[in-house]
Amino acid sequence: MAKPISPKVHRALDFLSVPLLLAAGPLFHFSGQPGELASTLAGVVLVYSVFTWLVKMITLKVHLVIDAVLGLAMIFSPFWLGFSNIEPACYFFVAFGIFTLIVLLLTEPSESRS
Repeated sequence: MAKPISPKVHRALDFLSVPLLLAAGPLFHFSGQPGELASTLAGVVLVYSVFTWLVKMITLKVHLVIDAVLGLAMIFSPFWLGFSNIEPACYFFVAFGIFTLIVLLLTEPSESRS
């Protein structure tokens, strides 16, 4: 059974997540370590997305593994890094991590490069 998110839609979500991660601190009113981490993750997502979709050095399956690691890391980072008391940051990281895992689970992992 085909999954509802095509590689083309996944690619769009990847590139839309970069500005959201960059704007997360000011948008959701958190700064310091969580803000810096969100900005760093924006760069990470941009790099591995470019290497998947444009340069084509990373396969979609490897990209999805990176998404899984990123999603889990985002869910647990407020607790591992000690900013779970900053509610907007904690909620953002957990929600973004869950969203990442949902997109991962619903993405068709075909090697077709749409």
